[in-house]
Amino acid sequence: MERLQRRLDSLEAEMEPLRRRIEGLRAEAERWKARRDELRGEIAKLRAEAERLREELRSRRQRIRELRRRAGELRAEARRRGKEAKLIEEEMEAQRSRIPPRRTLSEKLREIEWRIMTTPTREMLRLEDELLREQGRLKELLKRHEVLDKKRDEALMMRAEAEALRLEAERCLEEAEKLSGEMEGLRRRLNLLWEGIKPLKERRDEAHREYARRREEIREIGKRLRELRAEAGRVRMQLRELEREREERRRRALRERLETMRREAERKLREGGKLTLEELRLIYGEEPR
Repeated sequence: MERLQRRLDSLEAEMEPLRRRIEGLRAEAERWKARRDELRGEIAKLRAEAERLREELRSRRQRIRELRRRAGELRAEARRRGKEAKLIEEEMEAQRSRIPPRRTLSEKLREIEWRIMTTPTREMLRLEDELLREQGRLKELLKRHEVLDKKRDEALMMRAEAEALRLEAERCLEEAEKLSGEMEGLRRRLNLLWEGIKPLKERRDEAHREYARRREEIREIGKRLRELRAEAGRVRMQLRELEREREERRRRALRERLETMRREAERKLREGGKLTLEELRLIYGEEPR
């Protein structure tokens, strides 16, 4: 029994530092876990900012594509209107070249009108048809100049519109170029974010490894502690069994001694001997005090 008690004491002595070690490891594991989770939070914030920058870059790339597409359409329309204006001007110049100048026509028309106003009636009767035909021809030619003037104005309007379209296209390209420059700054910021995330991830992974290492050590020590507890439980059961057996032997020995004393008291009573109080109690089934 003493050997079992020594073994139990030895087991308790071995388990106590293991319990303290587990408590210490749990505290360390919680600190590493908190550090790991803190780093995860920092990484999540940086990743959210990186995602925002990526979305901003995507949005600006889309805007640049739209601006460049719009600039191309505007330039194409400007070229079309410029060509159309040139065709109108060439046609107008070709038609003007086939009729006398406006000034010449106007001078001749004034001369005709003057002649109509100043020619005597008798002579006018002879020249009237010729003068009126010439007057009508001159007015018709002047009207053709007016039509050509409208075409000239139309061509000028087209050229003005073409120039406005080219300016709008240039504005689109300038905005696209500005956005491209801003995108370079966004890319640098994004790269800096990723460069900042990388060491945080390494520190997070290191914190997790330290946490996992302590959890593994807790598991191993816990396994050993359970083995020691199981053995200590078996030893305690053995001690309790030995104690029960010893108590049983003591009770049995006591009963045997009392039975012997009772039989001796009964013998003395039969022989007329003097009995003590304890012997009387034994005879009447009471235990002596």
